[in-house]
Amino acid sequence: MTTSPVTKIDINLGVKLCDCFFSCAGCVLMLYFLNGFIPPNAAVVLSIVIIIAAIVFLLVWNYHENNEKFPSAQIHAWLTGVIRYTVAYTVSTYGFAKILKTQFGVMYSRNDTPVGNLSGFELTWNYFGYSYKLAIVLAALQIGGAILLLFRRTTLLGICVLLPVMVNIVLINLFYSIAVGAFLVSVLITGALTYLLVLNREPLIRAFFNTASNLPALKLSYFKHVIRLAVVVLSFFTIYRYIMNEKPIDFVGKWKVEKLERNGQLIDENAWINDSTAWKNIYIEEHGGVALSANPYVFEPTKAKRAMFKYDDKARKLKLIVFDKRKPVDSMVIMITKKNKQSMEWVGSSKNNSFKMELIKAPVPVR
Repeated sequence: MTTSPVTKIDINLGVKLCDCFFSCAGCVLMLYFLNGFIPPNAAVVLSIVIIIAAIVFLLVWNYHENNEKFPSAQIHAWLTGVIRYTVAYTVSTYGFAKILKTQFGVMYSRNDTPVGNLSGFELTWNYFGYSYKLAIVLAALQIGGAILLLFRRTTLLGICVLLPVMVNIVLINLFYSIAVGAFLVSVLITGALTYLLVLNREPLIRAFFNTASNLPALKLSYFKHVIRLAVVVLSFFTIYRYIMNEKPIDFVGKWKVEKLERNGQLIDENAWINDSTAWKNIYIEEHGGVALSANPYVFEPTKAKRAMFKYDDKARKLKLIVFDKRKPVDSMVIMITKKNKQSMEWVGSSKNNSFKMELIKAPVPVR
């Protein structure tokens, strides 16, 4: 039976700094998570003691840098072990929080808040909280990856499971304005995993960059580089051509119906309560979609009319094809008059009615 040779580790100042920082931060983070078991004042005192001890230990360790008898390798092994175990504890805590529904839980007031008024944090929680099964999958990845970190032989596999999950969490926390504390914790965990990955980089380099394919080589010379470039360029132009074929529309957005006349009769302000065709809001979407809604306060998908539009800019003529359950059921031909950036007038007709509408542009919510 043969054993793999032990790789000699260059324990430079950078390694020492990362060892001390991430192990210290992991211990402090554990105290934060255990605040229900440890009195807050005691947790603060212990955190200060751990930080001071880490700084002093780093200085002593660095002082003995050239002392060959100083057990640097053993210290490095101990501290990376502390990093693995504290990261495993923290990540698995978030995993169990998803299973036990202390994360992504239901908030009934938020369920009745219009989507446009939700913050990034609330949107994120609503999205992930919609499916408990998805939460279980995420929890399984976190807990499973954390367990793999607890064993030296499976540390690299645990890192490969957890790091993509944590990078995604960092990006969500950053761009959806999640709480600062949660963002810092996710950055800390991701940093620790990245550091452990760097320490274990040699097997990855051998697996992904030095492994030769067992398939026969295709002798395409430089033409293979042209094919590779063509794949990327064609994928871009597939979407770009779709966009370029669409004529730009300068009146997309939400429009409020200030006045509606049907067959020469002025429609009452409150007619929308009983009449789903007494439209109060017109939503003109990118890529040819339109929704006509009677409710002035919230959009009701089951009551609104859905349509696709075609617009002739020269003639100022708009044609709507109205759909019901994806089948065309009506059409409207509309002339747009008195048009500017903030208002316009529609004069048109459908199969059964003629109508006239005065529209005012609704302000776009600021993000």
